[in-house]
Amino acid sequence: MKAIRNDRAPAGSPVAEISSGNLTIIPVTGLESLKAHFEAWNKLLLELPLPMPMWSYIWVVTALQHFLLPDEDWVCLMAYENLAMVGILPLIISRPKFGLRSKPIFRTIFNWHTLSVGCMTRPGYEKTVVTGILDSLAAVHPNWNGVEVTRVQDMSPLVLAVNDSPKGFRSIRRLNGYGSYIKVSGSYDDYLAGLDGKFVRNLRRLERKMENLPELELSIITDGAEKEEHFERFLDVEKRSWKGKKGSAIAQTPALAKFYRDLSRGLGEQGWLEWYFLSTMGKTIAAMMTIRIGGRLVIHKIGYDEKYSSYSPGNKLFEKMIQRAFADGAITEIDCLTAYPWNENWNMATREFYDLEIFPNRPRAFLTGYLPAKMLNYIGHGSYVRKKGRILYDIAGQILGGRKKKPQNGTNGMSR
Repeated sequence: MKAIRNDRAPAGSPVAEISSGNLTIIPVTGLESLKAHFEAWNKLLLELPLPMPMWSYIWVVTALQHFLLPDEDWVCLMAYENLAMVGILPLIISRPKFGLRSKPIFRTIFNWHTLSVGCMTRPGYEKTVVTGILDSLAAVHPNWNGVEVTRVQDMSPLVLAVNDSPKGFRSIRRLNGYGSYIKVSGSYDDYLAGLDGKFVRNLRRLERKMENLPELELSIITDGAEKEEHFERFLDVEKRSWKGKKGSAIAQTPALAKFYRDLSRGLGEQGWLEWYFLSTMGKTIAAMMTIRIGGRLVIHKIGYDEKYSSYSPGNKLFEKMIQRAFADGAITEIDCLTAYPWNENWNMATREFYDLEIFPNRPRAFLTGYLPAKMLNYIGHGSYVRKKGRILYDIAGQILGGRKKKPQNGTNGMSR
C-alpha cells in the first residue's frame, strides 16, 4: 500500500489517493469534495440487489451535517477499480485527548434515526474492498487505534469480511438484536393465508368498524413527496400518538425535526420517498414514512392519532402498504429495520445485526482495545455480570485512552 498524489482526488482529502492492490482508495473529508462522487455513489447503490437508504449519499451527508459532535471529524473512504466505484465506507473520527489510548478511533455513523451505515461494496468485492479500506486507514491516520461498527446486518460486507479474518487485523463480533422483514413473493392472498386466523379476523372486524368513519380516505404520495406539506402532515399526526405524550415525537425536538425535514426533501428529490396517509373528514389519523430504493421498501416511521386507537389505523395503513407491495411486482422485500413483538402478527422473518470492533495488529491496539473487548465478549450477553463488565470497560477505556461512553440511543442520545 502506498499514498500517491495526482489530480484525481478532490481538494479536502487528507491524502490524494492510496493504492491498495488493484484498488485506489480516495479519502474525502469535505462536503464540497464529496459532491464529486455523488453520481458514482448512487450508481453503486442502485447496482445492489437490496440497497439500504441509509447507505445513500443523501442520508450520509444529512447525518454528517446534523449529528456530528463538536469534537468529531469524519472521512469517507471511496474505493475505485479503474474508473468504477466499488466501495464506500463513511467513518466518524474521535480523538481521545488523554491516556495511553490517545490515538484516533474510527466509528461508523449510527443512531436510531440513521441505522446500520456500514461499508457498501459491489457484490463479490466484499473482502477486497474492506481489506483495502482498512489498509488505507494507516495513510489517513498512521496511529489509528480501532474501528467501532454499530449494528450492521448479517450480510454486511464488514461482517462477511471479518468472518474471513483479514490479514493484519483483529476483530470482535457481538450480536446486536434483530430486524424484521417480509419477503414479497407470490400473491397477497397467499401471504394473508399464512397469517394467524384470529389476527386476520380482527383486521376485518376493525375494517368494518372503520368504514363507519365519515369521508375515510387513503392517500399515497409518491410524486412531489419532497414537498414540506407532507412532512408537516406526518409531524402533526405523530405528535398526537403515544410519542407525543412520552416527549419523543420528532416535532418535540427541533434539531431532529430539522434533520428529517432536510432528509425527506433530499430523498423526495431522488424519487425514493413515499408517504402513506389515512384521514377522516380531512383530519389525518395515521401516517407512514417509507423509502423505496430498488427492490427494497423500508418502513422508517409510523404515527397515528391516539384518539382513534380503537380503530387500529396504523394496522390498516400497514396492511394497505403490504397489499400495494405485492401488487407492485418490483418490490421483493419490506424492511422494518428493527424487531418488535407486533411484527410477529404479520409473520415477518428476522435477520441478525452485529456490532464489530476491528483493531490493527499492533501492541498498543491489542492491549488497550482488542484484549479488553475480547474479555467482555466472553461474558454472557445481557447478563448482570456483562452489564457491570460494560461499565468497567467504559471506565477503563476512558482511563486508557479517552474512550467516550456511547449515548444509549445513538450518536446524540436521540431515541427512535
